[in-house]
Amino acid sequence: MNVTHRLSWLMILLSGIVAYWLVLFTMIATKNVVLFPTLLIVGALSVPLTVLTWLDRRGPEPIVPGTALAGVAAVGGVVGVLFASVLESMLATPSGGAPPLGVAIIEESIKVAVPIGLLLVGVAPRRDAGGVIGVAAGAGFAVLETMGYAFAVLLETGSLAAADQTLLLRGIFAPACHIAWTGMVVAVAWRARYSAGRGWWVAATIGTFIGVIVLHTAWDAFAATLTTHLVIALISLTGLLLATRREVPHA
Repeated sequence: MNVTHRLSWLMILLSGIVAYWLVLFTMIATKNVVLFPTLLIVGALSVPLTVLTWLDRRGPEPIVPGTALAGVAAVGGVVGVLFASVLESMLATPSGGAPPLGVAIIEESIKVAVPIGLLLVGVAPRRDAGGVIGVAAGAGFAVLETMGYAFAVLLETGSLAAADQTLLLRGIFAPACHIAWTGMVVAVAWRARYSAGRGWWVAATIGTFIGVIVLHTAWDAFAATLTTHLVIALISLTGLLLATRREVPHA
């Protein structure tokens, strides 16, 4: 296996870190706020792209073409944040915000819509494509949501440091949230479509989806508790690794 192919995820991560700090320091030194959108893009995209590349290139060749993954991420992300915004606004309470369970059900349902749609029409028929496509959809949603949160923090506080902290924290936890949750569900759903014993795998898909909703609800309900977030992150990442490991041929 080509070393460059296998370590491309590491090169993306290191390049993203270097680019982020260069943009941040340049923006501070020059006081040029025009660079803030660049900071948002680099900060929100680096970790999700790293995870997606690592998962797609664990074998001797990419599981899903890069253009297909980009399309899933773009369409899934845009559709996801738009529908989530509309539906969650309908659940908003007078005090502001929607109940955590409602948010979890809406967002997890919307994020799997594009991958499940592809599955139903027979696109990307490889059995080991599910986890990668699910991660791409989750990554697209995570990137746009992170950019939105960081921009909102800047508007509300006027603090670049607060926006920077939001980008860093959400970047660190990105693989354990939307990316892992959507990746798990779609990986198992793909397995249900292309494996024997389909009934068992359909039940496993439903069970995984319910488990993901529980994790998402707990994440939002304990938003200010770092210890709880670390526990949920560990469970989510473990679930993603287990769900996708079975898709690697000859693993």
